[in-house]
Amino acid sequence: MSDLVAPAILVVGAGIVGRCVAWYLARTGAAVTVVERDSDGDSLTSRASLGVLTRPFGGSDPLSTFYRDSHHLHETVAAELMRETALDVGWRRLGGVDVAFDADDKQRLHQKLEVHRRWGCRAKWVDCDVLRRHEPSIHSGALGGAWYEDDCRVDPVLLGRALRRAAEARGACFSFASSVLAISESSDVRVELDIQEERIDRHFDFAVIAAGAWSSALAQDFGVELAVRSVPGQSCHTGSAAIRSIVRYDGLHLLPTAEGAMCGGTVEEESYDAQIRVSSQRRLHRFCQRVLVETPSLTDFRVGLRPKPRRGRPVIGPLQLGSQVFVATGHYKNGVLMGPLTGQVLARWIHNGDPGREMSIFAVER
Repeated sequence: MSDLVAPAILVVGAGIVGRCVAWYLARTGAAVTVVERDSDGDSLTSRASLGVLTRPFGGSDPLSTFYRDSHHLHETVAAELMRETALDVGWRRLGGVDVAFDADDKQRLHQKLEVHRRWGCRAKWVDCDVLRRHEPSIHSGALGGAWYEDDCRVDPVLLGRALRRAAEARGACFSFASSVLAISESSDVRVELDIQEERIDRHFDFAVIAAGAWSSALAQDFGVELAVRSVPGQSCHTGSAAIRSIVRYDGLHLLPTAEGAMCGGTVEEESYDAQIRVSSQRRLHRFCQRVLVETPSLTDFRVGLRPKPRRGRPVIGPLQLGSQVFVATGHYKNGVLMGPLTGQVLARWIHNGDPGREMSIFAVER
């Protein structure tokens, strides 16, 4: 890449992943343009995400390592964004607990703890008395729980705002209510854009498709199938529920916020429909009834559309061998967690021609 002329790079999608890509690319000196189809500055997925950064454990394979490194990077990112923007993104090491309510729960969690501790995870069993002293709001029927010391959270909305502000401070341009009509590639990347109802042609040196489940439609312009589909998930605020850590039970989470607490996130059938579902509201209500001493009022229901990939891992890398079009999607429930490292890796990949780590497991072909 030339040191004399800043490369022009298009990022399609302004969710957490797209903003991370834009920020890290802007730090290399690239001229970054971000387009986002939504008119709101906060993406659907970010508004509904809980921002849980959970359990940095696993093996030495590339996926486990990427996950673990992503978890560790967030503390550094929070500090860097505070220096660059004076915004606190809400990163906190809260700890997390999986709660057991019957003998089967307890046995299953003990088995998981044994595996996780062998992998080096800082985790332990806490009995019901210790759990209730730490979390007085937990229902008295709890038998105890599996405590994970390194569970953290970050506020996805604040993180998204800080990433945008930091990227813009380095020259990145964000255009909302805009979309990509067509994209092609020869000596450079030609893109037909709808910028707030004005159709224009632009040429870029590189493009990064980070449009969540909508990335599949853009990949089709190149005859490439991205095995990524949209799976909605719902969350809500829980009023005055006073908890201190991340509480998990039956696949759902409860965690503290400045306004009280949030709970989520449900898993719906595949759909691009971001409408509130009564069935999910009821499940969240039952979850709070089971977990908490007093069931709080549930308000501010939100739906996010998660890009779920085939074979359980994101799609990160060139769209095709030698392509100047890259893709970053399929993070499913881990877009917030994996976003910063995805942005860091792609920026290095585009800037230096080398991702700096083993990335073949995340290739489009799978």
